[in-house]
Amino acid sequence: MNVNLELFKTINQLANHQKIIDQLMIFLTNQAPVLCGITWLLMLLYTLKRHLITQRTILLWSACATVVALLINYGIGHWYYSARPFVSTQISHVTTLIGHKADSSFPSKHTTGSWTLAFTSLGVSKKLSIWLFSLAFIIGFSRIYVGVHWPSDILGGILLAAVVASVTRLVSNKVQR
Repeated sequence: MNVNLELFKTINQLANHQKIIDQLMIFLTNQAPVLCGITWLLMLLYTLKRHLITQRTILLWSACATVVALLINYGIGHWYYSARPFVSTQISHVTTLIGHKADSSFPSKHTTGSWTLAFTSLGVSKKLSIWLFSLAFIIGFSRIYVGVHWPSDILGGILLAAVVASVTRLVSNKVQR
């Protein structure tokens, strides 16, 4: 049994049954990364206004980590090709709700960026962390739902984000000493 394939089918088969849910998933898959960025920017402005130097520093490291994670993600995508579900020969039917290039799907860039931001923003605000992790989860789920990523692509993005966030935390702690 191919767990990746079966989990994809389970999630993707939910698409195209409820127009309102489909529209919500399309909106989330397209706009949630923007919402993550706006949240980060608003939090940065808040830390500037309140003179919260530690939290501001965390947010600045967070931005750096997100850029690094996305650069690594692009490198992986050029080095290792994984066919997106809608072009894969593993599955006969995929419901695609958005158009997408048939480039490599592993790891998910949307997932990598949002999870890196969430992981590295820990310590700024509990509410911010809950919001960013919620958005990151929804982004990953929506990418499968709309038919452009495999669950393994999402997991790969989360793992890459966790590694980059961990290294960033170590580096930032050494630099700040």
